[in-house]
Amino acid sequence: MNLVALLASLVTVMRGYYTTVHGKITSVMNVLNNHIGNTQNPHRTTKAHVGLGRVPNYPAATKPKAVVGTDNNSLMTPRRTAEAIDAQVFEQLAVAFESATERLG
Repeated sequence: MNLVALLASLVTVMRGYYTTVHGKITSVMNVLNNHIGNTQNPHRTTKAHVGLGRVPNYPAATKPKAVVGTDNNSLMTPRRTAEAIDAQVFEQLAVAFESATERLG
């Protein structure tokens, strides 16, 4: 067999490998993309599996509940936390500073 025929044979074999490997990679990518896109809980994961069974299912706090700060059955969002701090800390400080200013003169 001469060199040209040998190289042609090698090219044919390599094309076959490429086709096979490319097909397998495409198949794996399709399966993976279908799995990633499946939002129907393909692993049948429950909240207990990820530890959420121990987390209370409380609603978000309302602004009045956040400002008062005595409700123990609501979750605080960042906004409600800021509102609670404003009401319970900064407003109280403002009253204290105003009172001190009046006393000083």
